[in-house]
Amino acid sequence: MPSCPIRPSDIEALKQYSAHFDRAALQDSLRSCGSYKKFAQALGDLISLVNTGAVEGRPVTKRRADFDSTKWRRSLEDLYHEIRGLRQLYSTLVKSGEIDEGKCTCGFHNHRMYQIFDRKKQEIIDRLNSMLCEANLAPIHGVSFV
Repeated sequence: MPSCPIRPSDIEALKQYSAHFDRAALQDSLRSCGSYKKFAQALGDLISLVNTGAVEGRPVTKRRADFDSTKWRRSLEDLYHEIRGLRQLYSTLVKSGEIDEGKCTCGFHNHRMYQIFDRKKQEIIDRLNSMLCEANLAPIHGVSFV
């Protein structure tokens, strides 16, 4: 995996994380998602960012394991697992046919699944915002509920 040529400070790395997490995939309600394939790609990009510091194979910042702050490393570990959990839920629903990526439609068996997705996305934003607040950086917007 390519490494970031410059080792940024934790604050600079959090700024990069914020820029990449400040996106429609996490902020728009699943009901108003324009492309489920792009949603899945965004989750993959965020997992890669947190785990490797790279997006689409390009180094952007340092990975979670390279943070100097033990507290932030732990929070980023939890954030990583939350994003992976959301992607796993999404993948399971695609495989079951409850999400049709091609038609960008859902036929959830559980009528609360939209709310579950939006809650999980908001939890991801909240975790990142907690770190941003500790770093005196601006928080990003959460889920726009429709």
